[in-house]
Amino acid sequence: MPANIATGSETMAATPVATQIDVGFDIKWLRIVNADSGDSLEFFQDQSAAAGYKRVAAGTGAVISSGGITIADGNRGFIIGLDSDINAASEVLFWVAIG
Repeated sequence: MPANIATGSETMAATPVATQIDVGFDIKWLRIVNADSGDSLEFFQDQSAAAGYKRVAAGTGAVISSGGITIADGNRGFIIGLDSDINAASEVLFWVAIG
């Protein structure tokens, strides 16, 4: 069965808030890149809510357990948490989701 793929961009609010994006399918993998800072966040199916693997532009990476990605109710999208490297005021995020 072919995978579902969705891509998009989102400009974050001037005062960051958790932001929900609906893609219409169950997400197995998600990558978000902050176009302004170069920081990125990946989320894999079955990770805990608000988690992810974050890599900052300086090159260091870490698993995070808060402020990351949460699968939206109904498993049809995702919520970008309040991690300050990813969800930064008025910065643009590009994302790709595969289901």
